[in-house]
Amino acid sequence: MTVSSQDARQTEAAFLRSVEGRFDAATRWLPGSTFRRSERDQRQRLRELMTARRRYDADLLDRLPNNPRSMLFGYVRPWYWFGRRKAGAITASALTPLAAALERAGADGGGELPPIGKAELAEHLDELTAQRVGSHIIGVCSPSGFTDEAKQLSLDAPGVTLVLVEPHGSGGWTVTGVFGPELARACELFDPEGESAKRQRVRAAVDARRASLMSAGLNAADLADELGVGQDMIEATFRQIAAEDGRLHVTTGERAAILYYTSSAVKEASSMSAMDFLRRILGREASPAEKVRDLRAKQVEIDDERRGLEKGLGELVNKEGDLLKQGGAATSPTVKRRLASQLAQLRQEIGLQNEKASILTKQSQVLGRHIHNLEVAQTAKPADLPASDEITEAAAAAEGALEELDETYEAVRTVSSAVSDQAMTDEETAILAEFEAEAAKQAKADEIVLEEIPEAEPPDQAAPARRRDERQREAD
Repeated sequence: MTVSSQDARQTEAAFLRSVEGRFDAATRWLPGSTFRRSERDQRQRLRELMTARRRYDADLLDRLPNNPRSMLFGYVRPWYWFGRRKAGAITASALTPLAAALERAGADGGGELPPIGKAELAEHLDELTAQRVGSHIIGVCSPSGFTDEAKQLSLDAPGVTLVLVEPHGSGGWTVTGVFGPELARACELFDPEGESAKRQRVRAAVDARRASLMSAGLNAADLADELGVGQDMIEATFRQIAAEDGRLHVTTGERAAILYYTSSAVKEASSMSAMDFLRRILGREASPAEKVRDLRAKQVEIDDERRGLEKGLGELVNKEGDLLKQGGAATSPTVKRRLASQLAQLRQEIGLQNEKASILTKQSQVLGRHIHNLEVAQTAKPADLPASDEITEAAAAAEGALEELDETYEAVRTVSSAVSDQAMTDEETAILAEFEAEAAKQAKADEIVLEEIPEAEPPDQAAPARRRDERQREAD
């Protein structure tokens, strides 16, 4: 992975901050009777590199990584009680290629950094282990990551435990135990992300895939590669999520546990009662919900196996292309015959794998259709619904009631209008006559006003021409 110089500074600070918070707990198992902390960095070396390149920028110096390290030493007193001797040590170190960070840093401290290689890591470890300690636990964090060769480093240093830490693209961290007698304890010590935070990331990933779970299962192995979290923790989180949601279930596939969804909320009992055991022995038929759950588990296992085959087929196809290129570039007839034989065998294997993938696809489709039919039968089943005769009788009664209501409403409206007309008094009738007279008076006044307004005379179209003639005569 690649990261900018400014992000590297923040990453190394986050790593050291998380590890230093666990130093007090580490004193319970680190050899030693008294303990002392120490901190160092390579800020002076970075300043020298900048001076050599004639880059005098204090702000840039503060933005670039400076490879800080935090150490905890455990001391014991010798038998004669004079002086003290180091019995154990813990070193949390951040490692970034400073020269590359300086060369690739722009005015804003950006620029991408390369991962740490095997040679750089070995040189760094030689510096840290220059002074021998009985038990030395080392955690090295690289903000830009490590190469595969660096993760396979071997060191002839008895008592030294090495753990490599790098940020993961999903937002977490990847902790790799390389060698040493205290790997399990060291991996827990140098992991900046706690167990609860990892479980939260797994839950967030499952929540983001809720919609896709309805059609495909989620394999713990695939999610472990994506999130950088241990497979065992993901499987345990799967079971917790399934226990909380009645429609989610967990089955065991060929590679790892698979989380899948069903429309029913029937759970498989962890223990079977004696009566259920007798019913199972006597051939009791499973309920439709149990059938859906079991068939769905089988379908997601088949789909997971098919996806594994398709991934392998992709690798075989790439290998086929490589053999074709090698055969085209070969000049020796012997080499060409050998490559042709390999290509023929490879294509035969591709055909067999395609056939197997096709069979698995058909099996999944058959199970999917059967599951759909079972779910539709359960959903459309008229449970607790009224009979058709009862529905028809109620509809007829409702229609008759509406007709009676309309007739009653019309009769009430007619009677109400008649009562309203009869209820008008002589005084109200006289007032209405006054309203009509006033309206006629206002209309007559409006007509008189309109007659007094003179009509506008049309504009004289010849006036401009006459004015031009007059100006011409004055000029003459």
